[in-house]
Amino acid sequence: MPMIAITEIENGHSSRSYCKDIVALAKGDPDHDIRARTGSSCKNTTDQVQCLINLATDKCVLGVMYGGWMSFV
Repeated sequence: MPMIAITEIENGHSSRSYCKDIVALAKGDPDHDIRARTGSSCKNTTDQVQCLINLATDKCVLGVMYGGWMSFV
């Protein structure tokens, strides 16, 4: 599912040393994340919504977000 996110990460950061780790984080863990089990594309809208919610609420993803990001603004 996170193919759009992965493409965006790779487009801007493919030469950076951390790119591989961030891509792995976006893909998720198959044991815990629905987005890791859907493959390269979602089967339907419900799967896509579940994957997006999974990505947006993943504590691992939230833990490495940009430190200066101000979501409350």
